[in-house]
Amino acid sequence: YERPVVGMRWSTLAQFGTWFGGDPVFAYGIQLIPLTPYAEVRDSTAFSRALLPFYERDCDKVCEDEGWSISMIGLKAAAGDRAGAWDAALALDEKALDQAGG
Repeated sequence: YERPVVGMRWSTLAQFGTWFGGDPVFAYGIQLIPLTPYAEVRDSTAFSRALLPFYERDCDKVCEDEGWSISMIGLKAAAGDRAGAWDAALALDEKALDQAGG
């Protein structure tokens, strides 16, 4: 298995897709919810730094429109880029908050 996360784990299978679909940001985002203050403890800096490049690469219009970029913003902060996360949060379209990933 060569993906950075597992979307669904079965008894004999690690699957990258999720119940939401096969978009990579769904698999990344599902690892990061719920996005609460405890995420700073749950998601280590090393984990966040390892996953962030994949998330940034794959976060496209669907990612942003459906709110999955919100988890990426939290991941960016957990990886140590708090200023970048703050800027991204301020630039976020408010409509993303009402979508599946938001």
